[in-house]
Amino acid sequence: MSNTPKNNGHVPPKNNGQVPPKTNAHVPSNPMTKTDAARIQGNEARQNGGKVQSGGFASRAQSAAEKNSKK
Repeated sequence: MSNTPKNNGHVPPKNNGQVPPKTNAHVPSNPMTKTDAARIQGNEARQNGGKVQSGGFASRAQSAAEKNSKK
């Protein structure tokens, strides 16, 4: 009988159990501007009979543009 403990197939994590720091997955090199957001909203409105979907891409673009303008 061997003196080494059995691990029952368990492989220990390579990071010694530490959680990696959170990072932004993607940081755009050209942030959204208010002009970009207006163009996106205009196109969406033209395609949808003058309506812009709440919570859709155009509204997220507007939100991002607003945040970027405050930096």
